[in-house]
Amino acid sequence: DIYALGAILHELLVGRRPNLDRSISIMIERAIREQAPEPLTEAITEQAAMRRGLSATRLRGFVSGDLETIVAKCLRPRAQDRYVNVDSLILDVRRYLAGRPVFARPQTTTYRLGKFIRRNRSTVLATALAGAALVATAGYGAWRQEQALRAGQRALQMQTFMSQLFKLANTSYMGKPAATVPDFLNLGVKVLPEIIKDPADRRAGQLSLAESMYQNSDNQPALAVLSQVIVDAKAAGDFASEAEAEAYAGRIAYQTGDPTSGKPLSAHALTLKDKAGVTPSVRVYIEAFYASNQEDEGFRTDENVHLLEAAVRESRGRDVPENERAFAELLLADALGTRGRLAEKTALLESASVIYGREPYAVCDKAQLDQQLALIHNQSGDAAGSLALINRAYEGAKQCNGPESRKALEVQGYVAAAMIRAGQAKAAIPMLEASLPIWSKLVGPDSDDLATPLLFLARAYLAAGQFAKAESTAANLVRVEVGRINPLSAQMGVCQDAWAQALAGQHRNREALVHATLADRAFLAENSKSPGTQRNAAKAHTLLLELQGNVQQ
Repeated sequence: DIYALGAILHELLVGRRPNLDRSISIMIERAIREQAPEPLTEAITEQAAMRRGLSATRLRGFVSGDLETIVAKCLRPRAQDRYVNVDSLILDVRRYLAGRPVFARPQTTTYRLGKFIRRNRSTVLATALAGAALVATAGYGAWRQEQALRAGQRALQMQTFMSQLFKLANTSYMGKPAATVPDFLNLGVKVLPEIIKDPADRRAGQLSLAESMYQNSDNQPALAVLSQVIVDAKAAGDFASEAEAEAYAGRIAYQTGDPTSGKPLSAHALTLKDKAGVTPSVRVYIEAFYASNQEDEGFRTDENVHLLEAAVRESRGRDVPENERAFAELLLADALGTRGRLAEKTALLESASVIYGREPYAVCDKAQLDQQLALIHNQSGDAAGSLALINRAYEGAKQCNGPESRKALEVQGYVAAAMIRAGQAKAAIPMLEASLPIWSKLVGPDSDDLATPLLFLARAYLAAGQFAKAESTAANLVRVEVGRINPLSAQMGVCQDAWAQALAGQHRNREALVHATLADRAFLAENSKSPGTQRNAAKAHTLLLELQGNVQQ
């Protein structure tokens, strides 16, 4: 495997496989009995360079050094001289991409110092300028030198931490089964203070571990680490770490059904976003999380859109990774969609799709994009196309998060909704009924996170003519939403309308009229321009008029 991956990397870099062989299996056989192929820089041809838009000289300069060393280590004739496993190869490639020393090369002082200088050009330049003016500014020059040394020590500490962490998680070292991702992250939290002594560096490491936990849906462990970072950052006056930790802690609080705790955290992070030290990436998350949290709770304002637009603009800067740009574009697309700005939403989704097309392992992000595209197909009246896309999104969510994960359950609800629109309500009911106990166990029986699955189930019952079941489900739906969302939002209007329809289906018109009136008021108060919300509002108003007529008769 290592040899084959090296051969592929060789071809990607210089345009052909080692020794011009066309079959990787032939190369492996030849490697067993022959010497390693020619050096990477000698394999470059003018034609290969032209295909990459470079001269052969420039391409040689690009692949020489670390890349050539990595490929050579993969292609060594003896297996024991290659990387010990694929993870070791991955680690070296990632270290190369991050501008850090690769383990395939001897770790000489000159080599490590050179890598450090390339990673920290601005710091080294400032130090050099200070040295040039040393006679006039000896104190300043000494301080800058100390800063450079401190940065080098920090890099070495983090390398030591990661090496120790991998060692502790190794089965052969600990004598335990291989660590899972949560085990690995929790182990990192425990080991970090023993290796990283500087408080600022320790907070940076804790933030990285907590955010990885959040991405892995380990919300409570992540929240515990973030809470500690907030306390320490406040005491140290470290606004950058405080803002980053509060943004993520607020997001987790919202997603675990605790907006009361989440709102002040998100709001305070927003006040710190322009403080010194807050990076563009962190500003993207602060702005996007705050606006998305508000939107999810039914408080849709122009300020939310402005914040999401600011996050997208920030994400398009050169210092922000592409995946963070796609994240911000998806959230803005969602907000614009609820306001009827479908052309802008579609353009944002297409932009994100281009990014994910370059990310072959972005299963989770692709699933989210398919979910958004399914919504567009639904709004255009393409029920079959919407169902196909949301099924694909559901398969991606199961693969990414697990079949009983929160994300997979959320997408499953949208699958059921698409089935209802496609005339398959009876088939959707068992799936939704089976998911409710899992939801209750996951978020609690009184959480407003139950609102979406309850709404889908109520609609399935209504479409199947099971009005008594629809009534009890709609009543439960309103119960979990009261006090948690804006009573004059379209979200509450949908809940009250479902209850009114269930009662009307049982010819209990006076009772139905009460809920139909509440639904109509909520839709009128929000005055949403979203086509879907406008359709719901029109149907609710039509039901209100019918009930008023029936009651008067």
